[in-house]
Amino acid sequence: MHFNELRQSVEWTHRGRWTLPIYLPVGIFSMLPDTTWIGQAVANNGVVDLRSLGFCIISTDDSPARGLVDVTVRSGSFLTITADRACTIEARGCLRQIAWQSDKPTWNKYAPNANKAWDSPGALGAGDSTAIGSVALTADQPGTISGPALVSALQAMIDGGEPNFLLRRTDTGPTTVNVTAEVTVEFDLDPE
Repeated sequence: MHFNELRQSVEWTHRGRWTLPIYLPVGIFSMLPDTTWIGQAVANNGVVDLRSLGFCIISTDDSPARGLVDVTVRSGSFLTITADRACTIEARGCLRQIAWQSDKPTWNKYAPNANKAWDSPGALGAGDSTAIGSVALTADQPGTISGPALVSALQAMIDGGEPNFLLRRTDTGPTTVNVTAEVTVEFDLDPE
């Protein structure tokens, strides 16, 4: 019995769980495809589409890096999204490097000043983003996305990929929806 308690204690020292906010500073808007738009909003009336792009801070650029480094993401990780109206939101891992302050993306380009276009306008091309999952939301009630696609996206971000997210409304409706998001990463520390 004491051996099992010791084993459990050692296991707990090698695991962790962090909840990180996802900052959504930029929107990409189909109606004004070459103009940066407001983040934290999504819309889709069947003709006009507004998507929100954001990031989370997984680790720092310090040497050595601080944050989530040298970890393996566990299957208990999840993404939480809240909207102020009932809707269905798809989350995607955005693969492109975004200059959030100096070269904000638009519907047509992920780096307008550098003239770098998305593979597909709106950031859904194969080199632009990967699907994580979707969730049907009730107004002001958090919904979660979990599963292998999220674990894979988070692991890629931790291993050096871009820690960026794309949120879009997949149902249609006449109103703009305000969204917030955070990601909870459950992980095992990798032995050195």
